[in-house]
Amino acid sequence: INAEYMGDAEHRRLQALIRQAVNAGKAEPKEQIRLKTHVPATLDSRQDNPHEHSVTVTVQITYSGDDDIENAVLTVSVPSPFQIDELTVVLPYVSGMEVQQAPLEVALTFFLPQDSLVSMFPTSLATTCTVAYVNPTGEPLTATTTFYLPLALAGNVIAPVKNPEFKLTLDTNRMPPQMQELFADVAGNTQLSGAGNVLSFQYYNTNGADATILVSKNAGRYRIQSGYFEGLWLLTSELVRRLYNYFGDVPMEGEEAFTVAYTETLPFQEYFAAIDKHFKARQALAAALQGLGKQAHQFRSIQKRLLVRFKDRNPSPLNNLDLLFEDTYRHMIGLADSVELDQHKLHAAANVVACATSLMLLLMKHRFQMKDDEYKVLQHHLSPVVVDTQTQGWEECIDAAMTHLLRTCLARNARESSSLPQPLQVMEDINKLKKHIALVCDRLAKGGTLKVESKKPDGKDKKKG
Repeated sequence: INAEYMGDAEHRRLQALIRQAVNAGKAEPKEQIRLKTHVPATLDSRQDNPHEHSVTVTVQITYSGDDDIENAVLTVSVPSPFQIDELTVVLPYVSGMEVQQAPLEVALTFFLPQDSLVSMFPTSLATTCTVAYVNPTGEPLTATTTFYLPLALAGNVIAPVKNPEFKLTLDTNRMPPQMQELFADVAGNTQLSGAGNVLSFQYYNTNGADATILVSKNAGRYRIQSGYFEGLWLLTSELVRRLYNYFGDVPMEGEEAFTVAYTETLPFQEYFAAIDKHFKARQALAAALQGLGKQAHQFRSIQKRLLVRFKDRNPSPLNNLDLLFEDTYRHMIGLADSVELDQHKLHAAANVVACATSLMLLLMKHRFQMKDDEYKVLQHHLSPVVVDTQTQGWEECIDAAMTHLLRTCLARNARESSSLPQPLQVMEDINKLKKHIALVCDRLAKGGTLKVESKKPDGKDKKKG
């Protein structure tokens, strides 16, 4: 028996089964749940409202099939620092088309918490609603919709201010519209925005932080400035999104498509300063937790010795052990308060890094004129979602992701592609992370693309799209 031949035949058979499973994709059922949202441009009335700043979004849920759907679950993903009373809502009954008179409506109230101990800038206005359900044939399905919370929930328009500590400039190929028209939902008919070429926006829950848009009168150039680097993010992203909606994605006949360009140097210094602050906050929290652990161990040791003395019929003198016990307890309580304070500081630093990373991603997209698919790849690697644990933090994850890009689609030669990835370890410093981020940007500036090659089941590489 030729064992090698049998092995090859079995391998070919398995590869054929894999190809069949991959290519025979099952068509989506026509009967599905559909979601539609109604987002008001203004905030809720303060009358009988426990929240100072809130907005109620209505989600309409319909099912296109004839039968009914039971026990569907609506889950809401809310950007920080906005909150909602219930992130999950159980829908006991969604009627089908046969008996449905009107769509099922669910009211979701989003609000800003008023008891925040630290300043928190909005990381985004994009909110996602997902309904998970099982259709009458037993298939698990989901329906998802994304909408934007009103800008009025994040802050309000104020009289023009000058605070050019941090600034950036965006260029477009269209003459600019009036800012009161572009931001009509927050500017309204008020005269706070002054002239039509300037608009200042103040964030809630940030100790009065603001950002300002200055528009060139003779060209489609916009300058965004703020006293905080992270404060540039939300207003810049809203400006870009509203400009694309205003001018449209599809150009008129004989007209070039609307584009936004960022031609200045990427703000690495400001971005790396935000990362440094976050990494130091992580280190401070780790040191505080270590000190609390040692103090708790000492407290338990003294406690055991005291219990032994109390149980002894002829106890020896305490020798001030009781005083040491009380002093250790007070010290432990003080360290616990320090840990809680460091946790708040880390939360605030994570918020700064999230906003700063989102801003860097937006600037990189328009600096290198990246396509949507490449931009998604970059977002997944340089993630603005900051999650920290005691064993692994945001910095370690991003460094591994940047290294992966440099080894794959941004590799200069076969030697870089064949290098082995290093195991994830808690960083002692972030110099390598800064170097890798800068190197990725340098490769993109020199014409690199983020088109990752995938492999077919038979092991052959697909061609780059």
